[in-house]
Amino acid sequence: IFGASLAKQFDCINGGSLLLKVGDDINFSRLMKIAEEAKTNFKKTGKRTIIQIDEVEFFGTKQTPSIWKRLRGKPENFEEFLSVCSDKYGCTLIVTTNEPNKIDNSIKSKMKFLYVPIANAEDMAEILKFHVNNRNKENINYKKLVSLLVAKTKDGSAFTNARLEDIVKTVISRHGVLNQKLLKEEIANREPDISKEEIDFYKKDFKLCK
Repeated sequence: IFGASLAKQFDCINGGSLLLKVGDDINFSRLMKIAEEAKTNFKKTGKRTIIQIDEVEFFGTKQTPSIWKRLRGKPENFEEFLSVCSDKYGCTLIVTTNEPNKIDNSIKSKMKFLYVPIANAEDMAEILKFHVNNRNKENINYKKLVSLLVAKTKDGSAFTNARLEDIVKTVISRHGVLNQKLLKEEIANREPDISKEEIDFYKKDFKLCK
């Protein structure tokens, strides 16, 4: 969502979104394919390409996945790719993470950080609506569902977007339909996935790295 919105706002090319995990050769290969396409497009049109990477903590380490070793003439690792992605490939990376503390400091130094506050009640309602979207659903009262989520975060903890998405996906995969009762039951079995301590750490980490 971030990448597509930024690409539209700044008249850039949307390179798509990648969810990367260590050892996932398919997505590492896809990243380099998009980078090569970005390089070609930049030469032809002068437009930059925006690439979004989710869960970048899986990628933002010094560990060299096998795919990098097989790409002759390409960056040896993610840190090197960050150094050349703008000038060599004409692309800008927008990365997201819930765990910035897991990213190597040498890689952080090449990034500009923006702390995105945790979702409030209104945000959570919109996130649920987005993921429910056109799925098979019955009447849903988002306000009441969000009130259940908020009640679980009174200690300062929070639900990530990924956890809210998983709640919706779990219900639809188990029952084939989304309704108030099923979503309410699933929420009752879920706990926030970010603690207050982690949130405070992220805020501190953001201030140190921006």
